[in-house]
Amino acid sequence: MHLVIKATEHLHPGQVPVITIDRPLYIIAKQIQWPWPDNFGENKLVVVMGGLHIELNVMKLLGDFLNGSGFTAILVQSDVITSGQADALLK
Repeated sequence: MHLVIKATEHLHPGQVPVITIDRPLYIIAKQIQWPWPDNFGENKLVVVMGGLHIELNVMKLLGDFLNGSGFTAILVQSDVITSGQADALLK
């Protein structure tokens, strides 16, 4: 994190660096950021989860939102997919 901040400051003085990392590293980076806001705070470094993890979390959220709404029953009754496929779709 120090290296990213120094490299960004050298190449683009005054710009806040952005790191895109996978979810396990994102958790570790946030655990580093919170206790040391003077060195790694949001005004010094922005940490973003990678695009795949963001997409997976959005899909999980949509599945949770649609669960129990009757969405799977509509798909099964209209013979679009089977009930097993509908349940897998929500997960």
